[in-house]
Amino acid sequence: MILGEPSTPRPRARLSAPTVAVLLGVFAGLFLVVVSPTWVVLAILGLGLYGLSVARIEVGLCAILIATATVIDEVKLPQLDAGVVTLLAPDAVLLGLLVHTAWRAWRGRWRPLLRPASLLLAAFLALGFLSTALGFLSGQVAREAAVAEFRYFFYFSLFFPLLILTENQRQLQRLLRVLWWLAALVGLAMLVQYAVGYQLPLLDGRVEELTLDRNKMEGVTRILPPGESVVWAALFTLLTAAVVDGSYLRRLLFYPTILLSGLGVLLTFYRAFWLAAGVGVVLLFVTAKPVERRRACLLYTSPS
Repeated sequence: MILGEPSTPRPRARLSAPTVAVLLGVFAGLFLVVVSPTWVVLAILGLGLYGLSVARIEVGLCAILIATATVIDEVKLPQLDAGVVTLLAPDAVLLGLLVHTAWRAWRGRWRPLLRPASLLLAAFLALGFLSTALGFLSGQVAREAAVAEFRYFFYFSLFFPLLILTENQRQLQRLLRVLWWLAALVGLAMLVQYAVGYQLPLLDGRVEELTLDRNKMEGVTRILPPGESVVWAALFTLLTAAVVDGSYLRRLLFYPTILLSGLGVLLTFYRAFWLAAGVGVVLLFVTAKPVERRRACLLYTSPS
């Protein structure tokens, strides 16, 4: 180098796409020697889904919803025995999203975690985890029941990746559309199950004859599929979207979607769901603006 001349940086060595493909093939082949091919395929798919979920948070959340909250029991999903607990495929995706969420929060995006809703949910999860752990350690809660409760609290933590990793309104719109379509499909499946009857269960979950105060209601089928919470969430978010944005009332698919979601909530014959839906409607009406209240009255009295 001549004195006084600026030094030119050396180009960084980069691996070409064929080289990366060959290396991945070699590692996958070596992995096959000690691990079942099924687990290799699942690992590759899981890593691909995790990478896509990091790039687009709505993809990971939609994958978790599809796997755990439709009409298929989550125990039928691929499982990995990790000793004390058994990890399901959506558990691994959520775990990766939580790790990425913690990393983003550590890098400076932590202020949303100080919002009242975040703090209240964090306190609820901490209390739930602690009480379940104490019950398990004291022998008052069986291992299977404790793992199930831990998994419920684990899925509640979906709120934090959604809060930290969501970048724009378009991602939320995609997530809502998937939620609404899933709820419509679950509601349609529940309607078919009700028409068939409890004698021929087509869905996973609880399909049984309705019992009220120890009296069986002949001919009435109670349906509690894995997607029971999805139909309630879709019903309330559809009502909220229609009240806040009147353009939803002019969309053709809005009415069959909200109808199927409402039927899904009714066919659970779960009075807590009905009560929660009623309280949600009252709160929505109370907190809405005057123009939104008029729109809500129009929706509730004359949806057509």
